[in-house]
Amino acid sequence: MPKSPGNALARQVGEHVRVYIPDTDVWVDGKVLDNHAKYTVELKTGKTIIAPGRQVTKPSRSQSKSPARSRSRSRSRGRGKSPPRTAKTKSATTSPARRSRSTSRSRTTTIPMTSTPAKKTTLSETKTYKIDKEVKDEVRSLGPDTPTRTSARLAAMASTNKQQPESMTADIKQMPRSEKVRKTMQKEFGGAFGALTTMLMLPATVILLYFTCTKGKCVFFKRPELPLQLHAYFNWQATAAYMGWFVAQVLLALLPIGRIVQGQPLRSGNRLSYRLNGGLAFVVSLASLVVAQMYLKYPIAAFVYRNYMQLACTAMVFSTLMSVILYLKARRAANNALNPYGNSGSHIYDFFLGHELNPRIRSFDLKFFCELRPGLIGWVVINMCMVAKDCQDNGSPSYPLLLVVGCQFLYVFDALFHEESVLTTFDITQEGFGWMLAFGDLVWVPFVYSLQARYLLDHRSSVHVHNYALVAILLLNMIGFWIFRLANKEKDTFRKNPHHPSISHLKSIATPSGKRLLISGWWGFVRKPNYLGDLLMAVAWSLPCGFRHLPPWFYPIYFAVLLVHRAIRDEHACRQKYGDAWDRYCEKVKYRIVPYVF
Repeated sequence: MPKSPGNALARQVGEHVRVYIPDTDVWVDGKVLDNHAKYTVELKTGKTIIAPGRQVTKPSRSQSKSPARSRSRSRSRGRGKSPPRTAKTKSATTSPARRSRSTSRSRTTTIPMTSTPAKKTTLSETKTYKIDKEVKDEVRSLGPDTPTRTSARLAAMASTNKQQPESMTADIKQMPRSEKVRKTMQKEFGGAFGALTTMLMLPATVILLYFTCTKGKCVFFKRPELPLQLHAYFNWQATAAYMGWFVAQVLLALLPIGRIVQGQPLRSGNRLSYRLNGGLAFVVSLASLVVAQMYLKYPIAAFVYRNYMQLACTAMVFSTLMSVILYLKARRAANNALNPYGNSGSHIYDFFLGHELNPRIRSFDLKFFCELRPGLIGWVVINMCMVAKDCQDNGSPSYPLLLVVGCQFLYVFDALFHEESVLTTFDITQEGFGWMLAFGDLVWVPFVYSLQARYLLDHRSSVHVHNYALVAILLLNMIGFWIFRLANKEKDTFRKNPHHPSISHLKSIATPSGKRLLISGWWGFVRKPNYLGDLLMAVAWSLPCGFRHLPPWFYPIYFAVLLVHRAIRDEHACRQKYGDAWDRYCEKVKYRIVPYVF
């Protein structure tokens, strides 16, 4: 780290300063946003960087001199996967040209973040952080640092609106380069025993929901009559149909059609690439279903209705087998690819929560695929089969059924045509991909969330909802959808570009990680406004079923418990990540999901 060309005095919030960009030999103009522990400096481009006192200085004329000759910078440079070298090695005296060539072999470069200039440390003692390589290359190309050229060049980089180089337009971040994933000490879900119990209870719940709520009966607290014959749970036709459906979705996802975007930075600082063609898969899947049912006269609707339980059981077995393969694969994965919440050493717990964070087969991301494709589209397919079966049996579908299916269609349509927004969700960024997510995506979503549609088909004669009540229910659903969509849009826009004109007026709080927390707009209303919208829609989907039977209300009841639990989990992770900044945020935004309630 080069010595600061100015005086290292305490800087105040709002003061104009210059901050050193590691591994670029330049100082960039900026303004102090926060001086708690370390400085949060906003560059003229709108990007933010967290830096210790040594890297922040008062502007002066002497700063035009390049600090490239300092020796401490060569001592602090990391070498990718190679063992770190101490200050006594030959790398400390290597020429700048040779250092540049060696650096280009790795994707990123590391820098030490020491806050005490007097203390001498070796590479083995310092914590290393990194910045996007493309950003550093652009800054490094400036040559010797001058205030005018630096600001102008960085401003030009920020003003480009190209979609492709995500890392060039992303915030300048300092992240751990090779920080090892530690053992998971604090277990959730009751540890291994709770995980095992959940893995037994969830499949049983799917089976019980089906057999307690069938045509002619729907009693939740009465023991159902479970058939003992194997064919009531499995047959080769349902197995072949489900496997064909899954393979078809894989092939659609692999089509070289659609934008390629990059996800959130990983622990290593790299970003995974994702191809977005979920909208195409959705349209092709539903169009194929309509053609096969209406024009080719394949009885798909009758087949799905008749083999509902067999399809669900096949999905259970398939998701479990896939989870076993995922866990075995994760045992051979690099340490920094593991899930920090599923690295306990307990086989049962890690298998349940997911041992690896983002398992992939080459560029095919299994978690991202299962999150949206087979289960979510399958949910709409099952719903449409219920509508088609109602038409076959009664000549036309009932209005309550059409309302529920239409509202759920809109929900899935929105998710697949805003596919990129899922990359910032809790499931993608925080959850490992194990049995919990695999079962949830492939079994729970399509075969539990379609319960209302199946109930309205089987109990059409006992469901009586006035038209004005249906209009009110539709209005409630649209209010929930409006909150859900606008809140997610606001969050995604802010994470991509906090200075976007549509959200530039919003207030936020700086955090030590360089991110900012919104305290106005939807995210200043409650901490999880998207959860509030989700809950309103869940209630709207059950209201057409009436209050005569409890099973149709299972989804909103379960979903409320899930979202409350997830909000608490997310809050615990944010408090560990953001520290005092999170406490200040909670003082501004007091309620988690429902204002004045929770």
